[in-house]
Amino acid sequence: MDEARRFLRYVLPGLAFFTQLGIALLIIDSSQLIELFESITRVSGLLPVLGGFLVSGALGYIFSTFYFSIRWGLAKYTNLSWGILDHASLINKLKNTDKLKLKDVTDGIYCENKNITQSDAWNIITFYWFWNKEGFNENLNKKTVTFADTVHGLGAATIGTFFAFVVWGYLHYFEFGKYVSGFSCIEFGYFIIWGGLFLIQLFNYNNTLKQFQSLVNTAIANRVYKEGNGEDNKVIFFFSE
Repeated sequence: MDEARRFLRYVLPGLAFFTQLGIALLIIDSSQLIELFESITRVSGLLPVLGGFLVSGALGYIFSTFYFSIRWGLAKYTNLSWGILDHASLINKLKNTDKLKLKDVTDGIYCENKNITQSDAWNIITFYWFWNKEGFNENLNKKTVTFADTVHGLGAATIGTFFAFVVWGYLHYFEFGKYVSGFSCIEFGYFIIWGGLFLIQLFNYNNTLKQFQSLVNTAIANRVYKEGNGEDNKVIFFFSE
């Protein structure tokens, strides 16, 4: 079940790409689309359906690659919090308490003055979660995996929406030669609809991401404080960049 869900995580963004592209072509370039579809099915039968499903998985993987590159690039080179999975604020707060301490792996000195970056925090959170996986509720573990797949799927689908618009524009204006006929009202309306859809997906992705971030931060904080109960108890990590 888990493997099927992760496989669909790559397939669904590709299917969303083809669906949005197909709808745009059907509405604005219907004659060219029908002619293309008939020529393909006449020669190959139902093979394009299977091929399209497999290509959807490949496209979904490509969209995921773009999504992760953008996400990690923003996390590493900017101070943006919008659209970024950021556990740094939690780790920095816990580090300033007596419950969580970080030690440099090379000399064993406490990293009291080190400001934990988003990338650092993700590594610490991931290590702590899987190192201490039995300490978390089984249902919580399953929920976080499902939540993470949903977040990554939404991110990849948002990238797919952007590329669907780009591919449609190339086909419409260059392959079908519509650039010579001017700019129509239906094209303008579709630009607005597509832009609105992209913004809705973007905000949906960010809201889901922040919910996931809050869930993980809450679980980590509660676990650290549970382990750190008692005057002399604390959670100590040996940290390496």
